[in-house]
Amino acid sequence: MSDLPAKTFDSYLRRYALIFGVIVVGIGLMVGCSYSSLAPAARLVLILGLAAVNAVLVICFLMHLVSERKLLLSMLFITALYFVALLVLSVIGFHDVPHLKPAV
Repeated sequence: MSDLPAKTFDSYLRRYALIFGVIVVGIGLMVGCSYSSLAPAARLVLILGLAAVNAVLVICFLMHLVSERKLLLSMLFITALYFVALLVLSVIGFHDVPHLKPAV
C-alpha cells in the first residue's frame, strides 16, 4: 500500500466514498418509495430498479469486479445458461400432464 502515491490513494478514497454515498442515498430512496402513495406495482418496479442499481454498484466497485472482465463475462454466461435451462425445464414440466382416464 505504501507503493501508491498519495494522489492515487486520495483519488481511490474519493471514488469509493462517492460510491458509498450513492449507495446510501439509493437505500434511502428505496425506503422512501416503500412509504409512498404510488400504486403497488409501480412502487415495486421502482424499488426493484433502485435495488438493481445498488447491486451493480456494489458488485462493480466495492467487490472490484469492474476490472475482472473475463471472470465477469464467464460468470454471466454460466448464469444465463442455467437460467435458460431452468426455463426450458419449467416449460417441459408444465406440458407434462399425466393422462388420466375420466372416472365413469
